[in-house]
Amino acid sequence: MVSLNYMDQPSLLTWLELRKLTFDMGKQFKIRLEYDMGCFVILCVIQVIFLCLKTFNYLDMAPFVATQHWLLLLVHFTVHAIFAIPALISAARTNEQTAN
Repeated sequence: MVSLNYMDQPSLLTWLELRKLTFDMGKQFKIRLEYDMGCFVILCVIQVIFLCLKTFNYLDMAPFVATQHWLLLLVHFTVHAIFAIPALISAARTNEQTAN
């Protein structure tokens, strides 16, 4: 702000553009975060479906997917769920508190 020259029109317009960009980025970040969480939940559901199908022997991809791949998928889902489920719960609680 100290280097802003209020008499110089390009300098002032540049500052206004930067301010507008900053507020747009905040809105875009919220939208991007909502879409990321939605995609994450969808992918987790797909992983659970694949794991359930494999567990009950409805899905056999033996030549393409080995046992270690299924274990890796299980570990991936478990580790991500450990972090994502508490975050989703706290976000839901925050939404409820702000709505009241």
